[in-house]
Amino acid sequence: MVKGVKKLVDNTAKLLEGIALLGRLHVSVGIPEDDSARKEGDAISNASLLYIHENGAAEVGIPARPTLKPGIKNASREIDRRLKMAGQAALDGRPQSVRNQYAAAGQAGASAVKRMINSNVGPPLKPGTLAARKRRGLKRTNTLVDTGQMRNAVTYVVTEDK
Repeated sequence: MVKGVKKLVDNTAKLLEGIALLGRLHVSVGIPEDDSARKEGDAISNASLLYIHENGAAEVGIPARPTLKPGIKNASREIDRRLKMAGQAALDGRPQSVRNQYAAAGQAGASAVKRMINSNVGPPLKPGTLAARKRRGLKRTNTLVDTGQMRNAVTYVVTEDK
């Protein structure tokens, strides 16, 4: 008399595929240079502006107002959680879930950087900058947000090595 039937399934191939996928995927947060154009007539790209503000440009009086590194640091718990979920999905042989979790990690990073840009990162704007904004009819005094183009251009990209 047979009490039960056990069916064994070999998922080794899916496991190996998932682990290999983890090694090929990369997630980047920032502004891709090829997608960073500003309004017509602007001489500088959003990617260049973010770099300048992140590091400062003392030669033209622009202080560093870091947002990328602090933003990613602020999101590190969620990013780590998503990457752990990607690892588990890889072990379970679910490659689409791995990709989805990488995208979620990227979105968490991009959102945190945008929040950082909106947070009025010091030092405060100079009186001349505030006066120039006022002449253009703008009342906002937040650093890093004039038109919002740079902030809105922050995104993430998931790439895969071939």
